[in-house]
This record gives sequence, structure tokens and C-alpha cells, in this order.
Amino acid sequence: MVRALPSTRSRASSPVRVMSRSEPDPTYVRLDRAYQAFQSGDYEQARQLYREVLTRDPRNRDALLGLGAVATAQGEGQQAQAVYRRVLSQNPGDRVATAAISNLGMGPGAAAPQGEARLKQALAQDPGAPYLNFSLGNLYASQRRWSEAQQAYFNAYRADSRNADYAFNLAVSLDRLGKPRQALEYYRRALETAGQQSAFSTDAVRTRIQVLEAAGSREGS
Repeated sequence: MVRALPSTRSRASSPVRVMSRSEPDPTYVRLDRAYQAFQSGDYEQARQLYREVLTRDPRNRDALLGLGAVATAQGEGQQAQAVYRRVLSQNPGDRVATAAISNLGMGPGAAAPQGEARLKQALAQDPGAPYLNFSLGNLYASQRRWSEAQQAYFNAYRADSRNADYAFNLAVSLDRLGKPRQALEYYRRALETAGQQSAFSTDAVRTRIQVLEAAGSREGS
């Protein structure tokens, strides 16, 4: 059985890519190089470049979010939380940092009323934000509130159907709710859009698809 886990590679915990200006600026060049390094899995290079930006501009939001994403990808939860809290100290309403720090604070069976309240407050300002809906879904999943998780994941997927993690977690929530046909559809979609940055095991998804297809064939015979 594939389990739904709070993804550390969701959009909410990914660095922001900054488009270069017509005239190259050292800060923008470093941010773009850092983003490319992060995407390729070279986390140490990404970390170094983000730190170089912060040496010149200690309040640079993109560099801070990038550092938080690097720390998250490397399993440095406390460091990631510290960075995201730094972003929130500059802008308490920052939605990306809110979603990321809410994901970091969740574990199996964890009760996170403050995190839920923060996410809902952020969603009230931007109901269609996929990373906020995904983070809320992760929170519900950590508490086994599968019906609510399914709706939140669906909202995230509806806003960004190219994100394989959104499709995967939606599939898992449907699976947990005993809806194999719908789950199978979204497992397939997750595989179709999966990439290097996807947080789930494609082999595990293929195995689950085979199990569901076999069960469906038995029911139809």
C-alpha cells in the first residue's frame, strides 16, 4: 500500500526561480544558477550560491526560500524552519513560507491546530493557491482525515495538474477512502507527469497500479 506522506518537494518547499533582467545582475545570475543547481540535485552548490546572495542582500526572499528548500531536501528540518521563520519575520503573510513551515511541522498523528489555522487564513486570501491546498491536504493526511485531505489535494491538482506530487497524494487519499477506480486514474496521471523532483517512488506507484488493475479485473469477471 502506498502511503501519503507530506512531500518535501512540493511547490511550497521549492525555491523560486527568478527571471533574469535584460542587463545581467549578479544577484539574479546567482539566483538562477542556484535554482538550476537545486533542480539538478546539487544541493551544496545551491546552498553556497543562495548564501552568496544573502551576503549582499540579507533580506532577499528568493535566496531565503531557496535555502529553506535546500535544507528541507537534505532532511535538515530545524534549519529549514529557522529559515522560513526568518522569511515570516519579514513578511508574516508570506504564503510560500507559511505552507512550507506547516509541512515541516507535521508527522504521523500530529495535531497541528495552529498550522491548520495559518493555512486556512492564507487560503482565505488566495483560495486557488495549489501549494497551500497541498499543504492543508498533507496536514489532514497526517491526522488520517482522508475525506478532507482528498478535497484539499483535489483543489491543489485542479490548480496545477502538471504537478505529479499533487496527483499522487490525491490518488492515495482516494485509495484510503476505498475509491479504487478514481485512485487508479490519478496514480496513472502521477506517473505520466513524474520527474526527478517528484517525492514519491514511481516503482511503488506502478506496483499499486498493478494491484488495483488486478482487483478490477477480478470484479469485472
